[in-house]
Amino acid sequence: AGAPVDFADVVCAPFPVAVIASILGIADEDLPELRRISDDVVEAFKLTQPENRAASAIVDLVSKRRVIESIMGAGMRFPAAAGAFLRGLTAVTQRLAGGERWAEDVARSPRAVAELQKICAALVRTRRRTPGDDLVSKLLAEHPDGHLSDSEIFFFFLLLLIAGHETTTNLLGNLVIALIAHPDEWRKLKDDPSLVPSAVRESLRYESPIQGF
Repeated sequence: AGAPVDFADVVCAPFPVAVIASILGIADEDLPELRRISDDVVEAFKLTQPENRAASAIVDLVSKRRVIESIMGAGMRFPAAAGAFLRGLTAVTQRLAGGERWAEDVARSPRAVAELQKICAALVRTRRRTPGDDLVSKLLAEHPDGHLSDSEIFFFFLLLLIAGHETTTNLLGNLVIALIAHPDEWRKLKDDPSLVPSAVRESLRYESPIQGF
């Protein structure tokens, strides 16, 4: 037996991002940055409203669907400008919120969204020139019902990253904890790897990675 490792850090967290990146056609060298971006974006869903009224009003404004769609659309066409706008808006919100811990946390998400848009926009430009066998190329392909806009592609990009990263990370961790607690099941799985799909499904039922919002 070798030295002990943190399974969550070595397998649970990086594995889902690697699979998502492969599906989207993102290069392996971008995986560490993509994982950091995903972690920061997920943090946005854990934020509460700031106590400062002005800061809260800004958060409410940028949470509206039309505003989000406008920012995302601009970000796909002009990622650098959209990133600068998001950073400026974050700085104003932080100043209004003062020394709250919330003000430190809120800076992570807009910056991550801007960085993700930059990656997505570059990938979309590349796949328009040279389509591949990845999901982004398929999303860009013409269909009888029309084609997706750049904003729609980015939202899909964002949804896949968020929905697939933390949920799968938690699923893998829960599965390992359950197998440690039930060594007989772990032995069955080692003796018959064909049971892995059933084990994954049972883990989803036994200890769901998402149990409400």
